[in-house]
Amino acid sequence: MVIELEVENPLIDLRVFSGWPYINSILLLGIVITALFTGLYFIPLYLQQIQGMQAFDAGLVLLPSALVMVVMMPLAGRIYDAIGPRWPVTIGLVIIAYASYLLAQMTPATPRFDIELWMSLRNVGTGLSMMAIMTSGIASLPASLTSAGTGMNNIMQRVASSLAVAIFGALGASDAAQLMSDQASLLRTGAQALPRVATAQTSDLLGIYQAMNQSATTQTYANGFYITTVMCAGGAVLALGLRSGKPKGSAEPAVVEL
Repeated sequence: MVIELEVENPLIDLRVFSGWPYINSILLLGIVITALFTGLYFIPLYLQQIQGMQAFDAGLVLLPSALVMVVMMPLAGRIYDAIGPRWPVTIGLVIIAYASYLLAQMTPATPRFDIELWMSLRNVGTGLSMMAIMTSGIASLPASLTSAGTGMNNIMQRVASSLAVAIFGALGASDAAQLMSDQASLLRTGAQALPRVATAQTSDLLGIYQAMNQSATTQTYANGFYITTVMCAGGAVLALGLRSGKPKGSAEPAVVEL
């Protein structure tokens, strides 16, 4: 850190963190990217492991939400130019939080259409907020730090996406093990808890185990979306501190690399 502040052309210029507007934008960008990759990580696993879809079919389920993102990104730029970042980002994060809450209600039998709808709704919020977050952060920097701020945005995208997959993947594995243990403990309480166990054959027990495994795994994914809901709700509060109104000057377009 000390070296980066002393050299003439630092690899990572930490001077971009000298003001709150840019720090706020980086925090919000981390929240949005984490929410985005949580869905991209959990939903394909859910569709393939729980609902038994092939990889191609799971990709088709995610296609509408990807198209929504393609449409929303240019629209978000026009909205930003008209009213500034505060309300697009706040509304976008509220939409992501609400859609994440809906995804947290999914069960092993949730219809495909519901998943497509909820993921598309999430990407409406993502597309609405992401461009405004990055552009507002860059616009808050002096011209000499614009390129450094753009680079830092790209770094945050990489770090947040990697941490989202790593952390939520680890939490999912531990939660699944705990939920399976909790549900399996019911089997030891006899026919009072699970009447089928008393007369079950081997094939019946296998069916019970598979149903328990699907239920526990789905619940771990739901827990991840609950966490995302809380994160985005907190991000919506932070977004109220962003600038409102038309930008005073033009900044270089933010680079979106996912």
